Amino acid sequence: MFPIRAEMIRLDCEKEEILLLDTKVGQAEGFVLYDLSKNDEIHLYHDGTSNFHHGTGSYTLKDMDNNGIIDSYISERWGLEVFYFPLSLCFKFTKGGVAEYIDGSMEIKEYPSTAEEVVKNFVFLNYLQEKELAVSIITPNPKVKGLDERIDMLSKSDLNSECSYEEKQVLENTALGVDPKLIFKSDVKGNTAVVTSEFSGDISSIYEEGYEEPLYTYYLVKENGKWRINTIK
Repeated sequence: MFPIRAEMIRLDCEKEEILLLDTKVGQAEGFVLYDLSKNDEIHLYHDGTSNFHHGTGSYTLKDMDNNGIIDSYISERWGLEVFYFPLSLCFKFTKGGVAEYIDGSMEIKEYPSTAEEVVKNFVFLNYLQEKELAVSIITPNPKVKGLDERIDMLSKSDLNSECSYEEKQVLENTALGVDPKLIFKSDVKGNTAVVTSEFSGDISSIYEEGYEEPLYTYYLVKENGKWRINTIK
């Protein structure tokens, strides 16, 4: 990470001017803000999605109340780190170095047409909701428009915690279609389907020796022409 721009700015919630350092990791832009009023580099804020450490992204400082002073920012990600689902998150600066999550949205394409794609969609989005966003936003069960609605469509709401993968790399490989990755196979009978998951390739490069990542079986039903996960075992 290295600075690509530095300037002094004003924030609604701070009395003194703040030093803004733009940062960039690969194609993902972020920022760090410092309070220099005491001749000390006191770290105040950083882009709340900075743990999306690779991929593509940007941020925009905002004046939401139109008083001429910056009070918030929007962080956007759209690469592999979010499995290519464009994500926009809005945060408000508050005194004391905390950026409060306001709202967010995710752009998700048309509903999957096959049982396998429904499961794959669910696995990606559930990981982002349950692990990635809860850590990035630092808010339990953060609400993100588009994401929440799609997960509710893909599965019963009480199934989210029943499907959890520890290593994101295997999911990123799945999104890229490279080994080691997850593959899904379905057995469809009328309006019901059973989708099994298995690993393709050697997963020893991802997981520590002796650790066994659970593999899940998904039971789906077709409702109003769309597949939906009913049970996970």
